[in-house]
Amino acid sequence: MNWRSSQGHGVHRLNQSGDGADFMTFRNEKIAQASTHVLSKGVADITMHVSALGLSVWIAAKARLRLLLIS
Repeated sequence: MNWRSSQGHGVHRLNQSGDGADFMTFRNEKIAQASTHVLSKGVADITMHVSALGLSVWIAAKARLRLLLIS
């Protein structure tokens, strides 16, 4: 008999024996999923910042080149 209840902060899952091993497996799966999500979000944030920095450097270099060509 497996059941899940999302009351309060935790999600509880028990197996028939009630030893808690199934709950620990479920908990570890959720921690792994959360860690993967945080890691992928962090990589996306870093990529976005690097792209923005690269774009601003490109715009500044282009403006400087324009100034050099004008003078």
